Amino acid sequence: MKYCWLVLTGLLSLNLLWALPEDVTQVSGVKFIGNSRIKSKHLKQIINIQNKSLFANQSFDRRVIKLDAISIKNYYLTKGFLDVAVIDSFTINDGNADIFFRIQEGKQYFLNTINLSGNSTLTDKQIISIFKLKENKPYNPVAIQVNRSELNEAYHEKSKLFLETKTSQLVTDSVIVNFEIQEGPDVYINKIYVDGMIENLDSNVIFRELDFKVGDKYVKSNIDASQRKLMEIGIFSMAAITPVKNITNDTTVNLVIELRELNRREILSSGGLIAVTVNEGVDPVSALGGDVAWKDRRVFNSAANLEIKSLLAIPVETGLQYPRATVDVLLSNQWILGLRIPTELSGFFQSFRNYEQKKGFIFRYGFQLANILRLDDRSYLRTILRWELFDAKKRDDKNDIENRSFRIIGRLDKANNPLYPSRGYVLFTEFISVGGLLGGNRTYQKIDTGIQGYLPIRKDWTMASRIKYGMIFDWDEDYDEYETILLYDKFYLGGSSSLRAWEALKFLTDNDEDTPRGELIRLLLNWEIRFPIVWLLGGEIFLEGGQLTDKINNVALKSIQWGRGFGVTLASPLGPIRLDYGWKEDKPGSGRLNLGFLYIF
Repeated sequence: MKYCWLVLTGLLSLNLLWALPEDVTQVSGVKFIGNSRIKSKHLKQIINIQNKSLFANQSFDRRVIKLDAISIKNYYLTKGFLDVAVIDSFTINDGNADIFFRIQEGKQYFLNTINLSGNSTLTDKQIISIFKLKENKPYNPVAIQVNRSELNEAYHEKSKLFLETKTSQLVTDSVIVNFEIQEGPDVYINKIYVDGMIENLDSNVIFRELDFKVGDKYVKSNIDASQRKLMEIGIFSMAAITPVKNITNDTTVNLVIELRELNRREILSSGGLIAVTVNEGVDPVSALGGDVAWKDRRVFNSAANLEIKSLLAIPVETGLQYPRATVDVLLSNQWILGLRIPTELSGFFQSFRNYEQKKGFIFRYGFQLANILRLDDRSYLRTILRWELFDAKKRDDKNDIENRSFRIIGRLDKANNPLYPSRGYVLFTEFISVGGLLGGNRTYQKIDTGIQGYLPIRKDWTMASRIKYGMIFDWDEDYDEYETILLYDKFYLGGSSSLRAWEALKFLTDNDEDTPRGELIRLLLNWEIRFPIVWLLGGEIFLEGGQLTDKINNVALKSIQWGRGFGVTLASPLGPIRLDYGWKEDKPGSGRLNLGFLYIF
């Protein structure tokens, strides 16, 4: 447990180092006076000023207090307290400030009736649902203002671009809300203009990405999809489509497509902690690395992109701390043979050492053809046809392995933030078919699927959970000969990306706990609570478990091995950097430290 004390001591030391000078007034406490209908603990979650604590000092700022008073008032308004008044004050003694919010709650009003007039395109039920109003519930005037833009978008989807709405409320013992809607005519597209057209670029490259044409009705989803497709070409830094009212006809608009070009050719480089895939059966691990890439975004004045990229990375995971060098050549285009099929053709070469490999290197090279269907910015369906050769002649005189595979990868990402998720969920599935009609040395199928969810439990606190399940079919025992010296295609657990109480890949081992052992079936469960500490530092406590087996009948909750632990995170623009300490449930003295980049999921 000495690592626990080291981490705790480090946190306390950082807190002392970052403490503000003594002559700066600190917030000592925050007190709410007069709130009888809403508890103080709920009000504390919506303000920025917080009580002084072991890990956090906050400097006194009069502007922040004023903003917090406004936040408290708006919160009361959402609960139906239309007459609420919030008065802020403070006292300062010996460099410590006590903050007071005096609240006159007033009467809580309930919504009696909602009256709508003038709407024919959207029903009363649809409009009321957009505004999130319910009769006989506390009246929330803030919701009307906040959701007005959503109403506009709903009408824009129905070609009603010149919508006008008036809202009035009659307040007595309860509230009656009146909505007067003037939908206006259906709006059509008159002309399309392009601003920022690139020299020597065929205009068809732009117009073929549009989901609309002159004479069509204006439909917002078509506009949004066209903007996304223009950005996917990869040659623009900005693509905006703006409707401009036609002054000679109130039923038409002109669309202006504004484009800004990226540098056609450039050399890009980056470095730091990155996530790398080391083997098929192992979740991506953190690595120190850097890459250099040369890009031509308009090969032969077309919309095709060419990229040549080299990467050098050293995983920080125990047993995998060997350099991995990769060179990729990638040619991509959104259109093939007149059809919009986003396609990538790439060749690759990689030199690496496998888990605890002391001598020699394994060389992996090949090419792949990939297609991707984007559902939104972070959701997609991807297919990959890959040929690859693993050359291990410099190690144990093993023969080369030729893999030919087809895979389908699907991801539905509904999390609110890709780096710091606090709400939503992510669904993911990968199916791999190796060999068979494609040929190669081996034939088997593999499926890996899972879900991860995020739930806010209080201000800046998040409960995160993940379940992953995977199976391999038609695996031949002869394939095991190459498993732990070359491929690692089975499922493995352990390390900073799966189960932090176990050494990387060594959830199961052979040969007196020296060689990792993979299996054909994997079940992985993770739960975390993530919370802020001070400044850029955060904390997490976790419970996680897993099972590896070769028979589906063996999968059971009672067979899961559990681990738990805690960690600290450092927020960065590229995502959190974390230091975790985990131990096995049945072996409390078996703790391990893990360094990782990004949250584990």
